[in-house]
Amino acid sequence: MHDLFSQILPPTGNIILVHESDFKKADGTTALNNIIFESRDALLTNPPLDKMGSSLWYDTSSYIKNTVNKYTGRTTINVSEVKALWLDLDIKDTGFTTRQSAIAAIVELCNKLSLPRPWVVNSGYGYHVYWPLQVAVNKEDWKQVASKFATIIGHLQIPVDFKVIYKVAQLMRVPGSFNTKRGLSVPVTIDVEGSSDLLTLDDYRLKFDNFINVNNITAVTNVPPIKSTPSPLGFLDHIPINSGIDLPAMPVSVSEPKSATSIIDQCAQIRNAPFASEPTWRAMLTVIRLCENGDGECHALSKADAARYDHTATQQKLDYMRHTHPADGMPSTCYEFDKLNPNICQNCQHFNRIKSPIILGKKKLNELVLPTVPDPAPPESITINDWVVPNGVHELGIGEYHFANHQYFVSNEGTFVVTTKDGDNGIPVRINTLLTQLCIFPIVTIDGRDEGGQPQISHVWRCILPDKTFKDAIIPASKMMSDSGLLALFGNYFGLVIPNRGLWEAMSGYLRSVLAAAITNKSLPVHSVQTHMGWNDTDYFVLGNEMYEPGTGNIIAPQLSNGLKKFAQDMFNTVGTIEGWRECANAFNRDDMMWAQLIIGAGFGAPLAKYTEARGFIYSVFGESGAGKTTVQKVANAIWGHPSKLIIKSPGTSHGDTSRAADYLLGQLHSLPVNLDELTLVEPSKLVAWVYSCSQGRDKTRLGQGVDSREFTASTPHEWHTIFCSSSNASLKDKIAEGTSSTDVLQALNQRVFEIGPVSSPNDFNVSINLDDGMRRNYGVVGKEYIRTLQANPALVKNVFDMISDRLRTKLRPIQAERFIISGLTSIFTGLYIAQQLGYIDYDLTKIEDYITAQFADQRDIIIESKELHSAIFNDMLSHLVPQTIIINTRRFDGGGESISVAKSPRFDQLLARVNTTDGTILISSSAVKDYAKLRGVSYRDILRIAASENYCDRNPQSVRRLIGASIPEFQHVGRVSTYEFKLPEVVIKQLISKVEKTDA
Repeated sequence: MHDLFSQILPPTGNIILVHESDFKKADGTTALNNIIFESRDALLTNPPLDKMGSSLWYDTSSYIKNTVNKYTGRTTINVSEVKALWLDLDIKDTGFTTRQSAIAAIVELCNKLSLPRPWVVNSGYGYHVYWPLQVAVNKEDWKQVASKFATIIGHLQIPVDFKVIYKVAQLMRVPGSFNTKRGLSVPVTIDVEGSSDLLTLDDYRLKFDNFINVNNITAVTNVPPIKSTPSPLGFLDHIPINSGIDLPAMPVSVSEPKSATSIIDQCAQIRNAPFASEPTWRAMLTVIRLCENGDGECHALSKADAARYDHTATQQKLDYMRHTHPADGMPSTCYEFDKLNPNICQNCQHFNRIKSPIILGKKKLNELVLPTVPDPAPPESITINDWVVPNGVHELGIGEYHFANHQYFVSNEGTFVVTTKDGDNGIPVRINTLLTQLCIFPIVTIDGRDEGGQPQISHVWRCILPDKTFKDAIIPASKMMSDSGLLALFGNYFGLVIPNRGLWEAMSGYLRSVLAAAITNKSLPVHSVQTHMGWNDTDYFVLGNEMYEPGTGNIIAPQLSNGLKKFAQDMFNTVGTIEGWRECANAFNRDDMMWAQLIIGAGFGAPLAKYTEARGFIYSVFGESGAGKTTVQKVANAIWGHPSKLIIKSPGTSHGDTSRAADYLLGQLHSLPVNLDELTLVEPSKLVAWVYSCSQGRDKTRLGQGVDSREFTASTPHEWHTIFCSSSNASLKDKIAEGTSSTDVLQALNQRVFEIGPVSSPNDFNVSINLDDGMRRNYGVVGKEYIRTLQANPALVKNVFDMISDRLRTKLRPIQAERFIISGLTSIFTGLYIAQQLGYIDYDLTKIEDYITAQFADQRDIIIESKELHSAIFNDMLSHLVPQTIIINTRRFDGGGESISVAKSPRFDQLLARVNTTDGTILISSSAVKDYAKLRGVSYRDILRIAASENYCDRNPQSVRRLIGASIPEFQHVGRVSTYEFKLPEVVIKQLISKVEKTDA
């Protein structure tokens, strides 16, 4: 690090290092802090060794002194000097796929331009390449030469991060630190030391000009000035657009293709863009380029104005956007279009409902791709280079890996450690040293549990033996730490012998590197020991004894825990047909039973709760017996499995399920809907605890005693992320209110419960034996096809969910406290929408949306009314204490004396409150506050919190013993009592006096 920084950092000006702080921002990301050094020498003599164990960056430029502080100021405008040229190369699926190809490209570049050997720093997942300058230069001169360098890089089609070439305020990783951005601590190392022969900036300028002239590349002129802020449309300004720059094509993500025709048909701004101002036309390109055949559509639309259209200039703009924007990103917004070209967007039905016209290009749900019957399972193994390996994982064994200071190469001849040395011509020469003839690599990750039931990640390792056969072994990830222990473990399993003790570290480094590479590239299939139904951590969905693959909907067999196997056998058999279930569901297709349709919607919407932060949203319906509440819950259960066995009945009561059994069932269902019957029969305080647990998405962690009485193990709690449907004869919210004296808990639960009732069955509706019989004959078939469709169209389903969420939010305009209810309703409505598109139900979704809107408004009125009542409690307490309140006037004199006159006094012997009208203070006996709280069924602390929220007292008022009857002869008998002091506004004092007068009268 010392030698590198001596060559590439300017000697004068402040040098900045940046490290991750211990604090998190509001969005969950880690905050970054600057470490400021007076000069380069100050850094070299006092490096921040305490920060080297984690992510650490340095700024490639120096800064004008006193322009940067700990948090801000590291901007282009404050840059003083620069002393190097640089490139940033990534090793990934596109561009450079191996480190060897990246190094080869650097060597070829140096040969073509006659450049000295650069410094090459392994940044963890790529290379940072530096060419130091003899002397530091100002940023304007540096910018001119960097522009020429970028022109050449583009002409040679070297896939680099272009914005880094131009950016003077650029952060690079510090050698000796670690790259932790992918969850692994990958060391940052210097792989190639640069030449000691340094060139001047003019030397590089001459070399670049030479190459540009010989290859007939138009030189860069009129380089735009360095800007400290982006342009109005958010484009990066540091890459000049010139006809001579041949930017290499970079792939654009097509994970969710958009239809340009759909956008053009629906958006007047896009249609008119070719005839509008240049910024508006450019904004159109940012949208249409992201569509299918994006470039072609942009050209076709731009040709509408034949007088202004220029194919080359248009393509340059598109290439510019492709290289300076994320592949899926930065389409201009409706707000930006309206600002650039006013008086058009206001006439659009989508204005203020969508963020960008790009949304209009998303596929509609009726374009769903229904999953086909999966192909037969592929063969278990194939032969590659005489190796017999599992199909699809043979690529893991062959290739190059890097860990710490070692580089490795694996072939069918064995495992080699790679080193380099300088050749006669100064170009690094590669040396391969055989570690072992065995080829060892991981093939599968197992997400399971250890003998104690705790989560444990293990990997299946495969060893190709010299006779071309192989052996497999399961090794816990925790065993990958110690060098000697690791080699002993692999020696026991595979007979691995490292004859040279000096190569132990290299071999153990290889084992860690190949595992890290497989995890980073996500090339290891994950076999989870499933302990619950629904979503797992890899976005597979488990239903019964089948697991559905994300992106295809294909079915594979999961590895289920013993408990889940029995649960699947009991609950998730398939009986009957989709049409048979459909007839049962459509029995509720009535305007007077929309509450029931929402229960069916919750059945379809529960798996969609994964898109929300509400881990346990509760939809409650109450009303008279015989209304059909339990029957419709059975129909919702029949989507997925057995209609009756999946209902939880009155948990924790003598005639219902036990609390432990209910928690277990919740944990097993996990992402499937939970239907609760007669929840209000649970004792109020227990009900509050259970409902609170449901809304939090997990039950309590329980402590189980081990064999040794001194040892305890915590059992893993059951967790879920779903929708609960509660049906009962009484209001769930009323029952919750009976079970808690805490207004905070009550409000928290009310914000997670959406309740409708009382409901009743229409006179002409018959929930009879026929419907009950229909469910018993048809269940479990709908859910399997439904979830296959979700898994075959994940991006499309998420888009539909987002659009419905935007629609409901626009229509209902929820406040922050209502976000959980909105999340739950969005899941339910999206489930209904998808089910309707797939032909499972015939409900009128427009009427359901209106019904939700009306019910939401009613619930909001109840909440507001409850809040108003809550705020009135303190004033009600004052009214309640009027007969035992004395009201006095106090007048103080300049000499320090005072006189007290009684304005009003109670008729009762007991004195509980004393009001001083002069300064607006009131003393209230603490026992009186507690007695009143008990009378109202609330906590006395809640009364104090209400008073604090009205600024009547401090946040945490303390009781103090006082003579509440001081200086009043008729109340001398009242001794010291514990009191709270409040400060009342004049209007409240007047109201109190008025109430006392009425009492006296």
